[in-house]
Amino acid sequence: MKNLLSKALMVTLCLAMVLQLAACGGDSGGKKEEEPAGPQRVEGLLFEEREVENANIKMLIFYPPNSDIKEINSLYHKTYGGTVDIIEKQWDAKTATVSSYVASGNPCEVVLLVDSDIPTFSAQGMLDVIPMDKLDADSPYLDYEYMNGNGKYKDNTYVIAYEDTTGTRFYPLVYNAKLFEKYGVKTPYEHFKAGNWDYDQFRKTAAEMTVDTDDDGFVDLFGFDASLKVFGRLFYANAVQPLTYVNNKYSLNLDDPRILESYQLYSDMYNIDKSINQTEFKEYQNFLNGRAAMVSVGIEYYAQCYLDGMEKGTAELGIFPCGPSANGKYFSYSTGHTFIGSVKGTNNLDATIAWAECAISVWLELAQDSPREVLDYYWNEEERARIDEFNSTVILFSESGLKHNAQGVQGSGYTTANWLTAQSMMVEIRKNVSVKTVIEKFKPTLQGQLDNVNAILAGTAAQ
Repeated sequence: MKNLLSKALMVTLCLAMVLQLAACGGDSGGKKEEEPAGPQRVEGLLFEEREVENANIKMLIFYPPNSDIKEINSLYHKTYGGTVDIIEKQWDAKTATVSSYVASGNPCEVVLLVDSDIPTFSAQGMLDVIPMDKLDADSPYLDYEYMNGNGKYKDNTYVIAYEDTTGTRFYPLVYNAKLFEKYGVKTPYEHFKAGNWDYDQFRKTAAEMTVDTDDDGFVDLFGFDASLKVFGRLFYANAVQPLTYVNNKYSLNLDDPRILESYQLYSDMYNIDKSINQTEFKEYQNFLNGRAAMVSVGIEYYAQCYLDGMEKGTAELGIFPCGPSANGKYFSYSTGHTFIGSVKGTNNLDATIAWAECAISVWLELAQDSPREVLDYYWNEEERARIDEFNSTVILFSESGLKHNAQGVQGSGYTTANWLTAQSMMVEIRKNVSVKTVIEKFKPTLQGQLDNVNAILAGTAAQ
């Protein structure tokens, strides 16, 4: 079992999250705030206050606490009088950390998870069962569909999931409006309004905005820049995911032609058009410094760039283009991307649920991962209206109705059993190696990694 756990350390079945968070956070030990000094902008709960016998708790977090975490702990302290001992660990230590807590009997009421953690953590006995009868069955803020679906292993639910009713449901594409105006190129938003914002137009637009601005023979403005997360967004835009999770089993879907189309777009833009920035994943900095006309970043960065010095009115918000197999539709990701669990054996689930209800109250008031000062500073009525416009155009991927859509799609990005494998795949594609050749080369590795996970889920892993 020890070997399997070490293998599971590399199991990060949602690359989008891994790449966003893996570089963040250190090991801080415990940071107990006797009286949390958070801003306390959220005054009350969206739930009825509950009885909590032991309100002093521990939480494991695998990225540095943002203003949302401080706000949650402030509300929890104000409501229940408890303190929260925050233990920060690096992302790649997640499995080892939680399993060590279980083995040692060290209690931890709150562990923040992503959807790819839930099946393996549940199957390995690392999480407490959530007592569903203690939750508000009529709450519009709890995502019972998820908790009774992907949040369940065999007959039990292991996480608390919420409905994100305030955030964005679309994948943002941020662009430099002043550069588009300078070079006389139609913006992504203009193409979206015209009904032709698809892979082909996206590629053409990126090529048009790839410019040698000072005529020195070197391109210094690239049409597009993105991290490895771009593949997940391209897959979603083309109504496909490379991994499915059905009946407690993962399956690869890399032979789907929609996967090939998405990889091929990236390859053509990088190798033929050379419209994708050649630097190593510095998309936000390149956009901020005027070296990228369009970037794929989270919506919080769209607002943050002004706080980092970009001239007001420069950045504008667009939506990711739809792929050739999407039938003109734009697809949203699932609501509420953070899930709340409790380490197995903690036996303080009233406190876990109480903290979760504080968290949901804060997240739905302030918007997850987006500091309120950023929202107030930039998201005025005009920007809110555009966000609402994009939200109204997208549909849930699971509701696409496309012929090959699988039930139980897992993950919001390019999902692999090892993000280093996906990084290696991108390196090969950037060398202009055939997309089919790259997939065939790495498929056995990915399948082997998934076989290990499936063995854990089935309870047939070697001890």
